Amino acid sequence: MPEPFKIRIESDLLKILRSLNTRGELSNEVKKYYLNQEKGFTGEVQFDLLTAKLKNECYILNDLQLEVNNNSFQIDTVMIYQATVYLIDVKNYEGNYYYENENFYIMSGDEIKNHWTSLNEAKTCSASCSRALDTIMK
Repeated sequence: MPEPFKIRIESDLLKILRSLNTRGELSNEVKKYYLNQEKGFTGEVQFDLLTAKLKNECYILNDLQLEVNNNSFQIDTVMIYQATVYLIDVKNYEGNYYYENENFYIMSGDEIKNHWTSLNEAKTCSASCSRALDTIMK
């Protein structure tokens, strides 16, 4: 079973929001943001439990914070198996959604973040990441 090179930990932001929520000091908007962060972290941890059961030898890097051309972004999980690198963005959604005008919406009409933007950022950095991984793997 693969052992991750970098384990996932709660972000400082999530810890702060959790503490403030316990005290009841969050506005409705910030509370919604906090609950999304909490749910996202839960989904990522559940995904980590699944990857721990993999039978093949592979390298796993969790929760990578990267910066390319002054743009910072996060990759939930990077799996390296043989000669292939998998960039995984974990989502922990539930409910019904619809797609319209190149955006996803929940049934109430609220737009959810367009994750294609994140994918494009990841594609932009893939050459830099590939060079960095080549250096690490040598």
